[in-house]
Amino acid sequence: MLGTSATGKTCYMVAMCSMMGIATELNGFNLRSTDREEGRKLSQLWEGLLSTGEERWPPPNDEDPELYSFDLFYASRKLIVQFDWYDYRGGALQDYSIAPDVESLQDRIRETSCLMLCVSGEYLTEASISSTKKRPKLSTYKKLGVDSINEIISGSGLGKEDGLPPPPVVIIITKYDLCKGRPLKDILDNVKSLFTPFFAPGTKWLVMICPVTLGEELAEDLEEGEVEPLNVHIPVLFSLCADLLRQNWSLNFQRSNLEPKVFGQESEFLSRWIESKAEPITTEAESQQEKLDREMREIQNNLSLMLGRK
Repeated sequence: MLGTSATGKTCYMVAMCSMMGIATELNGFNLRSTDREEGRKLSQLWEGLLSTGEERWPPPNDEDPELYSFDLFYASRKLIVQFDWYDYRGGALQDYSIAPDVESLQDRIRETSCLMLCVSGEYLTEASISSTKKRPKLSTYKKLGVDSINEIISGSGLGKEDGLPPPPVVIIITKYDLCKGRPLKDILDNVKSLFTPFFAPGTKWLVMICPVTLGEELAEDLEEGEVEPLNVHIPVLFSLCADLLRQNWSLNFQRSNLEPKVFGQESEFLSRWIESKAEPITTEAESQQEKLDREMREIQNNLSLMLGRK
């Protein structure tokens, strides 16, 4: 997860984890922290958000990246997927070219199964939009680290080495309560103008733009407004479904490459069996194919559950 300082990345993650933990509106799915100590830390942050006063808000993450591990369950018993969540410090985009953790950030993005970008609603208000160009003001591009994001994406080579499509991208509009008075279509058009490479004609990027808020009252009162999160679960479920689809595509590709090998080995062993009347044996390629078939069935079953199919 990437975003500049004060974008609300940590607060979003805490609200997402807590709301998915109590499984409201999730049709039987719930999220758990893999590590109990991490779970207690997130629970304490959530309790803080539910309180009132200036101290309800956690300090920004301007140090090392925070790593969290989660398990997604169905019916509290069936483990659907395990995943890691990296919350990068807010300054990683603003001082990208000179930051000491640039290399590790590039490596992590190259290996990611989903890229989440946070855009604060405060930069999508009417005051942040150019009256003549009908797009965000140029100063907004800099504040959001758009130039750094484009450099990260182009330099990472996502989707080029293994032949897979690039990982899904979720652009999360945090603090949506600050700009909700504007037409949603205008807001989405503004976001697209910020990240044009993802929406270029013929692109293979799978992108979702999702507005989220911790509570509509917070736009008027940060210290006393009620915390009532909206849409915080959607980016995670979308990214997990998209990643399962990529895994299924990869396994299907591997399986198709095995089929000629299986046929060739079967012909060879059939000739040997006819000549020697020996018992047919299972080839290594057949074993690999069966393994891939089992993995594909498991992925497809999990996808059916997540998409609400029987």
